[in-house]
Amino acid sequence: VPARHETRVRRIGAEVYRAIGGYVAGNLAISLIAGTATAIVLSILGVPFAFALALVVALLDLVPLAGATIAAVVVTTVAFLDSTTSGIVVLIFFVIYQQFENHLIQPQIHAGKIPTPPGLVRRAAGGLDLRGERGIEGSRNEIAGQARRVFRREIKKHAQAVHIIQDV
Repeated sequence: VPARHETRVRRIGAEVYRAIGGYVAGNLAISLIAGTATAIVLSILGVPFAFALALVVALLDLVPLAGATIAAVVVTTVAFLDSTTSGIVVLIFFVIYQQFENHLIQPQIHAGKIPTPPGLVRRAAGGLDLRGERGIEGSRNEIAGQARRVFRREIKKHAQAVHIIQDV
């Protein structure tokens, strides 16, 4: 990078890093919350391998679109194998928790990490909610949109600078 562009390139890189890095850090925090909540519920119910299953939930929660659903199916199946009551309680827990995560936890965490209004983040990070809407695609598009806005802004600045130089 030429020395005259170094400051601008560093600033752009920092903005992109902040947006994408913040999004990833937010997802890690959300997965930790999901795993912890699952560990508590499974421990209270006495489901075998509660902490191992909670780890599975935390890891699969990182997988976009279907990870949390796959984790819920696996853990609910194990809970049903333990007892019908445990299975029903765990199923209800996951339905309620997913709504709580999609509409409260994710918007709050991502609103601080991605420079967008919380309502837009809520829509983008909504996951697969009860209405069947797929919000994770919106999250990916929002990150791409943020990067695109940064680069467009910088291209406009560069074009204006070139235009001013050409007019002189």
